[in-house]
Order: sequence, then C-alpha cells, then structure tokens
Amino acid sequence: MPLSERQIAAAHRLGQDVCVVAGPGSGKTSVLIERFSWLVRERGVRPENILAITFTEKAATEIRERLLRTFADIPSMREHIERAWVSTIHAFCSRLLRENAIEAAIDPEFQVLEQSWLVLQDVADEVLERRFSASQTRMRTFMRALAVALDRDGFVPDLATSLVMIYDAVRLAGASLSALRIPTSGDFRNHLTTLRQMATDIVNDDTGGRSPKQVEQHREAEAWAELVLSLSEGEITSEHLRAATKKGWHLNHLQANSSAKRHEATLRLLLKEVKCEWAFSYYSDERELIVDLLEEIDSAYRERKRRASLLDFDDLEEKAIELLESDLELRSKTAGLFRYILMDELQDTNPLQWRLLELVRRADNFFAVGDVNQSIYGFRHARPQLFGAYRQALLDSGKHADELRDNYRSRPALLETINTLFTAAPGIEPHSLASGLPFPAKQDPSVEVIAAFGEGAKETEWVEAQWVARRILDLVGTLSLKSRKAEFGDVAILTRANESTGELQRALDRFGIPSVVIGGVTFYDTREIRDLKLVLDVLLNPRDEVALAGLLRSPMFGLGDEELMQRGSAGGLLASVEQNPPAGWEWLMDLRRQRNLMSPDRLLRRVIDASDYESNLTDRARSNIAKYLAMLGERYQRHPAGLAELVASVEQASREAEAPPADGGAAVRLMTLHKAKGLEFPVVFLPFLHKGRNYGTPVISFTQDHGLGVKWRDPGSAENISDAIAKRNEEAARATQDAEENRLLYVGCTRAEEHLVLSWSVTGRNRSCAAGFITSKLGLSLDAATQEAFTQTGVRVFSTDREPTPVAGVAQRARTGNVMVLPVTSMPGSPDSSASVTDISNFAECPRRYFLGRFLNQGRKPRLDLLTASEDDLDERDGGSQSAAELGIEVHALLAGQPAPEASHESVELAARFRTTTIAKKLSRAKIVEHEWDFVFETGGLVLRGQVDLWFECDRQIYLVDYKTDRRPSVGVAGHSLQLRLYALALESALKRLPEKGVLCFLRSDLEEEVDLSPLALNEALEVVYSFQLAQQSGEFTVKPGNACLSCAFHATSCPVGREKAGLL
Repeated sequence: MPLSERQIAAAHRLGQDVCVVAGPGSGKTSVLIERFSWLVRERGVRPENILAITFTEKAATEIRERLLRTFADIPSMREHIERAWVSTIHAFCSRLLRENAIEAAIDPEFQVLEQSWLVLQDVADEVLERRFSASQTRMRTFMRALAVALDRDGFVPDLATSLVMIYDAVRLAGASLSALRIPTSGDFRNHLTTLRQMATDIVNDDTGGRSPKQVEQHREAEAWAELVLSLSEGEITSEHLRAATKKGWHLNHLQANSSAKRHEATLRLLLKEVKCEWAFSYYSDERELIVDLLEEIDSAYRERKRRASLLDFDDLEEKAIELLESDLELRSKTAGLFRYILMDELQDTNPLQWRLLELVRRADNFFAVGDVNQSIYGFRHARPQLFGAYRQALLDSGKHADELRDNYRSRPALLETINTLFTAAPGIEPHSLASGLPFPAKQDPSVEVIAAFGEGAKETEWVEAQWVARRILDLVGTLSLKSRKAEFGDVAILTRANESTGELQRALDRFGIPSVVIGGVTFYDTREIRDLKLVLDVLLNPRDEVALAGLLRSPMFGLGDEELMQRGSAGGLLASVEQNPPAGWEWLMDLRRQRNLMSPDRLLRRVIDASDYESNLTDRARSNIAKYLAMLGERYQRHPAGLAELVASVEQASREAEAPPADGGAAVRLMTLHKAKGLEFPVVFLPFLHKGRNYGTPVISFTQDHGLGVKWRDPGSAENISDAIAKRNEEAARATQDAEENRLLYVGCTRAEEHLVLSWSVTGRNRSCAAGFITSKLGLSLDAATQEAFTQTGVRVFSTDREPTPVAGVAQRARTGNVMVLPVTSMPGSPDSSASVTDISNFAECPRRYFLGRFLNQGRKPRLDLLTASEDDLDERDGGSQSAAELGIEVHALLAGQPAPEASHESVELAARFRTTTIAKKLSRAKIVEHEWDFVFETGGLVLRGQVDLWFECDRQIYLVDYKTDRRPSVGVAGHSLQLRLYALALESALKRLPEKGVLCFLRSDLEEEVDLSPLALNEALEVVYSFQLAQQSGEFTVKPGNACLSCAFHATSCPVGREKAGLL
C-alpha cells in the first residue's frame, strides 16, 4: 500500500529533530522504513551511518528484513543493510562495549545475563542471611518495624524480593543508592508548634455551663492536648506517633464555639500529615539500614557478575553511558558516526535509556516515533512523560510535530466506539482515530458487550467464560471478514494476566473449541499439579517406584534424595516404605483401599488436608489446586469411572494441553494484552473487565520523583503507617496505574480489525474497573440480566445470569489447519498407540532415561548456577540463561516467518546465520516451500507424529532441513540423524517419494551436515521404532551406560542401576 501524504511528509522531514505521533494501525513501521530508505536513496547516507533503535528483537528483525526487501533492486546494498546498526538499545550497547572493551574496562567476551532476577534474588537472600547472623537482634527489630501487608491474608513481606524490586527501580531511574539517604522531595516541617497552639486553646477552654456529656468529651480532648504539650521538640518518639493518632475522643456533643470543635476539621487533616512525617523521622535508623542492605546487595551482585564476566541489561546501558561520558573523544566519534538516529516506540523509554540517547544525538538528526496512548510498560519503569517532553520542546521552539491518526487496521464503526470510549479518559491524549481503509458494508454492530450476572465471583466468571466460548462459536463461520468467513484462527482472547486463561480454556474445551495459550506456564506443568498427579499414580499402583519416589520427594512427605537412595538400595523403595513407613503413609494406604468408593477430587482433598500441603503455597498455587479438583470432580460426574481410567484420562488431557505451534494455527489464541502489543487480529475478545485495579503499593517503595518510602508498623497500635515519602509514592502510583490501565484497555481495543467483544461479570460489588468505565462512557443500561441481546449506542449488548447450552457440531466449522493427516492402516489385535519422533530419539539415546523423563515428569536438568558453572556445564545448557527449548522455539518461529514476540538477541543472530548458508541460497530459488510442516503417519502399527522444520523442492530435488542450535555439533548427531530419517519416511508417505537430500544445519557453527538417507540407513531407523514398540509392550526400558550418565538428571536418584553400570557407585 502506498504511503499517504502525511506519512511521506513525516518520513522526509529535515532541518529539525522529528517527532511522529503514530496512533494504532497508522503504519509507523512503514514510515520508519521509508525514512531509512529515503535517507539512503535520496540523501546519499550510507546505511552504516544510520542508527535505528527498537525495543524488541522481533521488531529489529522485521525492520531489517523489510529493508532488505526495499533494497532488493540494489544487490550491492544487501551487505550494507546487514552491517547497519538496526537493533534493540541493549544490542546497540553490547556492540558499542565489545568494540571498545579496553576503554570500558570490561572483558570483551562478556556474556549477557538475561535472567538477572534469579541471581539478584539469590544475592539478596545471602546478604540478609549474613546480616541476620551478624546482628540478629537488630534485624529482628527491623523486621518487626516493617508493616504487615494490607491484603486479606496479612503476610509478612518478603524482604529479599522487596529489596530486589527497589534496587531494580533505582537503577532504571538512573539514580544512585546513596541519594536514597536524603529525601528527594517533600516538606518535612515540624508541625509541633501549630499542634501546641491548638492544644493550648483546648486546655484553656472554660468548661462552665456544659452538660456532663460535654464535659466528658472535653476531658478526652484535653487529655490529648496535654500529651501534645508534653512532647519534646527534639527527637521524635513513640509518644509523638501516639499523639498523631486521634483515637479515644469524640466531639459530637461539644458546642460549636469550643476550641476542640473549632479545630476539629483542621486537626483531622493535619494529624494525618504529621503522622506520616513523624514516622519518617522515628524510623530513620531503619531507613538507613534499608539503604545499607541495598548497597550490600549492589556490591555483592556486581562482584558476582565480575567474576563470571557477566553483564545484565541494566549494566549494558550503565556502562555504555559511563563510557561515553568519560571518553569525550569516543563520544564525539560515536555521535559523528551516526548522521541520523531513528527511534521506535519512544514512549517506552526509561530515564536511563533517554540519558544514553542524549549522548549519541546531534542537533536535528533525531527521528522518533511513538504514541503516549500505547505506553503500557510502567512495570518496566517506562516514562511516557519523556516522549511528551520531547514533543513539547519541539513545539516550544517553533518546530513541527507530525501526527498520524489514520488507522489502516480497523473498521470505521469500531473506531467510532473506541473514540467515544477514550475521549477525556485519564492517561489518554485527545486524538480521534479515523479509518484509512475501505471495508465491505456490515449491518451488525462491530462492538459487543457481554455482561454475566450472579452472586459469587467465581460462579459468575464461569458463566462469563462460557458465554465467551459460545459467542466464538456463533461468530465462526458466520461473521464476514474482508474476503471470507471468520475461523477460529482469526480470534484472539486478550487478558490482563496469564492467570485468567484457566477458566477460559476450560470453557473453550467444553464447547470443543481449539485453543492455544501464547506464553505463560502450562497449567499441568506447575509443581502442585504434578504432585497431585503423583498422588493419583501411587494410589493406583504403589509399586510404581518412579511415581512413589516423586511423591516421597514432594512436600507431602519431604524425603530427601539421600534417604530415598538409602531406602531404594535396601530391597526396593516400596518394601522399605512398608517396613519403615514415613509419617502419613498409613492414612495414604487407607485411602487407597477406598479409591473406588469416592470421587477422585475427594480423595485428593483428604490427602491435601492430612498432609497440610497447602499451608506454604502461594495463592496462585492454591487456586490451581482448586481448579484441578473441580476439573476432576466434573470429569467424574460426567463419566463415573474407577481411578485407573480417570488417571489415564487426566494424563491424556495433560498431553493434549502441551504447547501447539506458536502462531496458533487454526486455534483461538489466548495471550496477555502486553504480549499482543504490536499485533492485530480480525476478532478480539477482552474478558473479565470487572476485575478491579490493584492500588496496593509494596511495603518498601521507590519513585524517581519522591524517593524511598516505607510502610511501618505503629509501635503503639500495631497499625500500619506510611511515612511521608511512602504516602506520596502511593498517591503517584494510583494516578499512574489509573492512566496505564486505561492505556492497556486502549491497546486491547485497537488490536481488533473487524470485531471487538468486551465482557465482564457483575456481582454487585462496586470496584474501580474497566467494566464501570465502559458502561459509563457508552451510556449502557446494565441493571439486570435480560437474557436477550439488544443494540444500544451502536453496540450489541447481551446480559445474562444463565449458563449457555453447548451446541453440538458447531466446532466443525473450523479449518483443520496445515497439519497433514495421512491414512493409518489398522492392525488387528494390536493396541492403538502413538509417539512423537522426539520420543523415539530420546528412547534411542537411553530407554531408561526416556521412561523416567516421560513418566516421572522430572526430565529437566537441575537449574545451573550461571555464576559458578563450568564451561562444560554452560555448554550442556545449550543456550545459557535461556533454555534450549525456548531458544529453539524462537529461532524456528523466526525462520518460519511466524510472530516471535520479544525474541532474544541470540535467537535473531542464529536465524540470521541460517540465511547465509548454502542451503538458504537454494531455498531462495525453491518452487515449493513448507515451514513447520506437521505430520502424522503410521509405520508398523505405531502412529508417529512430528514437525519438519523445513522442506522444499529446488531443481527437481527435495531438500529436508532440520535446524539445530546446539553449542557442540558433535554431541547428539546420531539422535538428530535418526530424527531426520524418520522425517524422510514421513515425507515419503505424503509425497510418494523420498527426499534427495537431508541436511542438519548447526546454526552456531555454520556447519551443514548431510545425513545418509539410503535404504539401509532408513531401515536402521525403523529398527529403532520397532525396539520402542517392544519396550512399551514388555515394560522393560533398559539403561545405556556411558559418559552421558554423568549428565543425566536421574543418575543420582531414580536410576541407581544406571549409576552402577556406569561405574559411578
């Protein structure tokens, strides 16, 4: 689509710094690309002299790829584009530091610590432990001084986590820890003089002619006044705080002309302020201790990183700033290198990043694109005010600021509703969005509201979730999009947090709707659910020593690995447990005898209660357990069965819940609103908009404007007191959260292209929430459930208090997606079974390890300490702080052209390496190309499933390609080759011909390994499949002893035989 006049004018503006306010769907990336292209083509600027900064690796990759396409007519330009500075701000800092490592006084081979939070938490724990050991009395006094958190459970704050949060916030603000010792703002005047004057007036009041009740109330006020008059003018004491607490006296019967009555209103306001200020002074020593702890954490954290040659993301920015500020020659050289700087998403910049940009900017060479209305990363300390200040500075100097408000994404009727919603909304700048695209006529409203009514929150939310699912069924196959009817893959459900997806998934499952959660932890993979599944396995079969070991290791029994090994070596684990049962074993066996006499959720509830399993769990974990028990109970009521059948069905459910393709395929996508930033979908649902905004602030808080604030415990009443800075931080946080919540809703609404559905639950509780905001803005009448849909102010409104009835067969409207299902031949007398190609590969490496990892569900290696691990340990991790699985998913997504939100720098680099390979050059000439090709085929009675990274036809030959991100290509080649041969057989089943070439691409080493696809080699692969089937039928999974045993996750626990054969015992 050609650019509009406004877009071109913004892209071509010269003679000033440029500020482009780009609304949602306004084509800001196209404008950025045009700016870069125009500077190169028309202004003669070399690509290497342009710095383009983005906030995600995905965005940087997209811009680079679009630039390559833009300059496809100039082949010689490709190398220049690939060398251009198009990157995230962290990648820019990393490159700058590596190229100037000596000047920066750092190791040029430094590694980036991406999971810094884990290391910081560990450091904070160590610092606190040392402090407690060195000065236990002072630390206990300090902990008692901190306020108890103000939630329904009332818990003592996690001090280590609080300190880490403050440390992180201070660094991102570009502030120093030492500055926390002095308040950065606030008037700490001593109001004692004013209070004494009021107290003197009260004491001197004439009590003559007053009633007994009035005299009694005057004495209460007089007692307080005498306390105030006795306070010292020096050090603040607990008596000062007691005087600032206006309790125990009432003035409702006093005459209006009495001093106490005259001063009452002033006192009420003044005492609140005074108490906060006096708390600040009273707890000054404790405040100093907090800063001491933060400085100790900083010192220990920096030393640990230094020893391991690690830099975290904040270090990259800090050290780049230090380098440029200390080396004026380098600063001048760097600024001179970049004739123009292009900045995407400026509204998401934090103060530290802005400070860095100021060091490399020159006059009139800065081009920034952003939109304050889409600033939703306050939790990462983004400051949208920086964008506003930059724009205002341009306007104040008589320069022009460009605005792009034409929306090339959404239907006009949808934009009209969005404009109505967000006019004069806090946090939203007044801009009217207008559609820049033609859309086919549509009679039905493009915006809907679903309101579920009920008494209890959980019950009503379940009704809402089901109506979301039902409405998706209604729209799929009937809602007309631009060129076809809506499909499940067109629908996205966007939530504020991942925790909200559970009920929605359950509802989608009930209605037979395929779905995929993008990001977040799989429900069945949480520790608490794995523990409960182990309970079911042991209740079913105590002789399953794999499950038994897992259960005994869980918090329900708490046995350590050493004790488990001792028990297991003495005649078997079960025999040892029966001879010397751990606490709780007898009642577990009693329950086993009743396993078919009660529902499985009741069985588990008894185990949970008897073991006190939930006592140390988080709210989220307890919620997961409640959900799991409800699922089991519902499954049992629908299909009453014995425990064995139920365990099998639960296992099947968990397998089906494993992550499908990242792009969602033909499935409804569920993701958070933050994950959806920058994306668009034909149909968007925003559910659970009734959930209230969390205005709670941590016990220890920090803001750049006010400094370090703390909530303390009143020494006299044990109530909580926010000191003066904490009070200001709370007020600032409330205003900031209100604004950001509105922007988050704005971002969600503007993701929709054709249709938007807003839903919430109404339970009678009045809370500040998006639902109330929408109801008020649109003038909706939602006083009660009507059970019928109606149209109001151009919006379809439906309110109900009843669950919908599932509609059989409607789910069949969905497309089957790009999974190729091949015919399966039946084998009489042979049980149905299936496996993935990865299962076969893992089995080939070691059958015993495959068995333990598959059924114990503990196949993950223990987490390495990144700061003490050896080089070999790090190599084994195949990717450092990012897991090999996460890295592989991101690389595969990038190479397949799929969305990879927030892909790591490492993933982008590896994907770029493939594009320089010989096989990639053949790919560029291919006539047929298939990325991420899913298959299912049968061989020898076993159904094999898997996914081929890439196959294509070029020069009448079929190439089969498998990407690998291994650090050591020599490790695991045999397993990779086996996988590729099975992929070749799958292709033969589908295409009726074998591929001519099979290639393993090791992206880290630029190595291309051709795999033998001869008949003999393929027959050997089938022999492995046959061995796998035999092992399944016999239940015998033998061990393959060797060097790999040393790195096996089970060699010290569940596989003593393997250890013995490997010579480790």
